[in-house]
Amino acid sequence: LDYDTWGQFGNRGWSFDDVLPVFKRMEHYEHGADDLRSEGGPLRVSEATDEGPLYDAIRSATKELGIPHNPDYNGARQEGVSYSQRTIHQRRRMSAARGFLHPALKRGNIDVRTSALCSRVLFGGENDKRAVGVEYLRGGRTTEVRARREVILCGGAVNSPQLLQLSGVGPAKLLNE
Repeated sequence: LDYDTWGQFGNRGWSFDDVLPVFKRMEHYEHGADDLRSEGGPLRVSEATDEGPLYDAIRSATKELGIPHNPDYNGARQEGVSYSQRTIHQRRRMSAARGFLHPALKRGNIDVRTSALCSRVLFGGENDKRAVGVEYLRGGRTTEVRARREVILCGGAVNSPQLLQLSGVGPAKLLNE
């Protein structure tokens, strides 16, 4: 529903039908593929295997309350009680860096700058609305870098909007302040 709502607000490419193939390419679900899950991707998804008296009490209480067991809350139905799903493979967390960035670095078309603080997105192109690079601070120096193809902003729910606002993108009233 969230993705379909984003799509209905005019965000092309963000409806559920648009993002599902991307999610399916990303994951390897331990219980196999179905209409919503897949196998073969770099992100290993498995169930936590924690056991103990607390878990037994929770399962017993939810059963007594009539709350159903749900084997996959990321599947067709979200309601119910489940073991937590996690992204761990061979006893190590499958972070975005481990699953995607490290393999991509081997291609040679990505440059990672560490200990850097992005200070603004650079715009150009038609009507200066296309992101063409970034400005960052590192070691007391300001540096600009320009992308050949695309700029991917991934600062999270707080830092991405903040960086866009520092770059002049956002509600006019807020930017004027």
